[in-house]
Amino acid sequence: MEIGSNSLIEFNSVFSSELPTGKLTIGNNVKINSNVFLDFTGGLEIDDDVVISKDTYIITHSHGYDPRSLPMPKPLKIGKNVWVGAKVIICENVSLIGENSIIAAGAVVTKNVEANTIVGGNPAKMLKIK
Repeated sequence: MEIGSNSLIEFNSVFSSELPTGKLTIGNNVKINSNVFLDFTGGLEIDDDVVISKDTYIITHSHGYDPRSLPMPKPLKIGKNVWVGAKVIICENVSLIGENSIIAAGAVVTKNVEANTIVGGNPAKMLKIK
C-alpha cells in the first residue's frame, strides 16, 4: 500500500484484498470519505486529486458464478481529478475511470468511464461531456 502526500482517509473506511498480491496506490491530495470500501485484490491505482465520497464500494476482483472459487483479479485505475459521488458502486469489470470525470451519486458503474465525462444511473451511462 502506498499513500501520497496530503491525502485524507476518513473514519470507517475499509481497504481489503483477498490475495496477498493485491496492491493499492493512492496519489497526492486524495480524499476518501467515510464508510468507503476499497477492494484492491486486482490492484487499485487512485491518481492525484481524486475525491471518493461516502458509502462508495469499489471492487477489483470476481468469483464468476461460484462465490467459493478463487478470486480473479481485475485491475482498476482511477485517473487524476476524478470525483466519485456518494453511494457509488464500481464493479469488477471496470478497468479505467478517465481523468476529470464525475460519477453521479448512486451510480452503478459497469463499464469504463471516458475522460472528461459525467456518468450516472444504474447502470451508469454518459450524461454529459465536460
